[in-house]
Amino acid sequence: MANSFRALLALALLAAAPALAAGEDHPLPSTDGWLRVETAHFTLYGNASESKIRNVGLDLERLRAVLLRMGGKLSAHSPVPTAVYVFQSDAALGPYKPLVDGRPRSLSAYFLPSADGNVIALTAAWNTNPSPVVYHEYLHFFLRNNFPPQPRWYDEGLAEYYSTFRANDREARIGLPVEEHVARLRRGSLLPLRTLFGVDEESPEYNERSRQGLFYAQSWALVHFLLRGDSGSGRKEQLAQFLSRLQGGRPVDEAFRASFPVDERELLSELSRYVRGNRFAYAVVRLPELDVPKEMRVAGMEREEVLLRLGELLTRVSGETLGRAESHFRAVLESVPSQPEALAGIGHVRMRQREEGEAAEFFRLSMDAGSRDFRVPFHYG
Repeated sequence: MANSFRALLALALLAAAPALAAGEDHPLPSTDGWLRVETAHFTLYGNASESKIRNVGLDLERLRAVLLRMGGKLSAHSPVPTAVYVFQSDAALGPYKPLVDGRPRSLSAYFLPSADGNVIALTAAWNTNPSPVVYHEYLHFFLRNNFPPQPRWYDEGLAEYYSTFRANDREARIGLPVEEHVARLRRGSLLPLRTLFGVDEESPEYNERSRQGLFYAQSWALVHFLLRGDSGSGRKEQLAQFLSRLQGGRPVDEAFRASFPVDERELLSELSRYVRGNRFAYAVVRLPELDVPKEMRVAGMEREEVLLRLGELLTRVSGETLGRAESHFRAVLESVPSQPEALAGIGHVRMRQREEGEAAEFFRLSMDAGSRDFRVPFHYG
């Protein structure tokens, strides 16, 4: 009786709220072939092949183990869960990409941190090697888990530096050159360092397909040069001082002058000579005792679970994808009217839309239906 009442109330609330236009233009995805893969430290969801998803999981476990071995007291643990979505193609990832001016961003993977859960999403198309993308995105997680927010050029440059990570059970190689970046930088001009240092999430250099390639390439090159340099030792101390002063609130030009013995023009000239040279030093770390957990649990996902996980992803992407998120949760409720996660999902959508009253009602319904999500009573209260 109670379940029937909750279902009727949920349906009444949904009927009173018109579907958002953003959700009407995007049909629900196919839920066939989705798998859940659990490694020792990660949970992955995907419609790529089982072998691809397993490889992504193993790649993450290897990188995690190496970072912990190298980082001493640094932590790879997170107080909130991290979900990894492995899409079979760019077309499959498309509806779940972050938007800029209403259009999907030009990217093959992304990382979204939040106070209640982190997300890594990537494409593992048959003709691509997802490992560089996996390493890149995990570095974002690792940085955010251990350090305050970093400048965009350093955040992306260091992630690219680790994107060529190679490891087995004996050794790891870190800082191998990104050939695509080297080729791009050798055939064109570099951005002024002042422009590079000023790039943020809203900048065209970061978002526009025609410009982001140079930004990523030069960010990688600058980080590689400052960490390794021609001699293999780079300008590590100067880089550390520069970042520390920026964290302390010093203006970029003041922090630069206090950290480097050369001006921006000279450092840019040194960087240009570096990328046109033939020496890109990399680190080899001997890891004879590195114990990478390889056991995994694999299970097929039912339609409702797929829609719930994808709906949750959409609630995190942007305000413009909330309509699509709600359509996923509505579809679950049509099959299982008192499904607690779907009710909570719509509560999160309403909360993002600043409809606090409706959000609280959906959270209450979710709790009554037996929700085990720690966020539900927190937001309801």
